[in-house]
Amino acid sequence: MKKPTVTIANGAAVSGVCALGSRPDLWPVGMVADAAWDTNAVSFQGSFDGANYFDVLDVDSGLEYSIAGVVKEKLLPLKFQNFLCCEYIKVRSGTSASPVNQSGATVVTLTLRDAG
Repeated sequence: MKKPTVTIANGAAVSGVCALGSRPDLWPVGMVADAAWDTNAVSFQGSFDGANYFDVLDVDSGLEYSIAGVVKEKLLPLKFQNFLCCEYIKVRSGTSASPVNQSGATVVTLTLRDAG
């Protein structure tokens, strides 16, 4: 398993990019928000080209994939099927309708499992 980190900057709601690979090589299966996490919800943006990002939808409901009740410094399982069409992802604090800017730089660790 790989555990890359992305940072949501102070005053921002969306992280930098985490590259998953073009097959995809890796599947996001979990995440941990550090002690600076300012919100209790998380959602994601995904891209197939690294330039254009879109809200990630849940494969079962067709609605934005968001998780309420995110607790800082706790491992949160992710539904990897939602990311199979993504080569790149970004983490958003809050949702697309209600993003939450962080009051300090927040580091999010993603757990990625090899696809093979």
